[in-house]
Amino acid sequence: KQWYQRRVRARKRNKEDLTKVAEDITNRMQRNTQMLASMVRQQEETVKTLASSSSEIKEVDGEYRTLSSVLISSHRLVTKFGRRAMTDTILTYLGFFFVFVYCSVCHSKASIFLILVI
Repeated sequence: KQWYQRRVRARKRNKEDLTKVAEDITNRMQRNTQMLASMVRQQEETVKTLASSSSEIKEVDGEYRTLSSVLISSHRLVTKFGRRAMTDTILTYLGFFFVFVYCSVCHSKASIFLILVI
């Protein structure tokens, strides 16, 4: 009879131990499930952030390309106007030179004419 009672007690203890182990495993699995759900939510937010960042980068890239072409065109125009300004300066000096030469020639002819007349 004692042997039977010990065996029944041992079985009850085994059942209680198994129940505790099963509860412990269940609790751990619930915590793991919650952690996984939390990680999935974080990853969803990360994907949304990446998608919005990607679209912003594409926008900025388009603006950069537009501004780059505008800067290239502006550089060409400034260079062209710089050359024109240099050409205008040279032509102005040449004009002054020819006017000076013309005035000098006219003055020398007038001087020769005056010498001949007098």
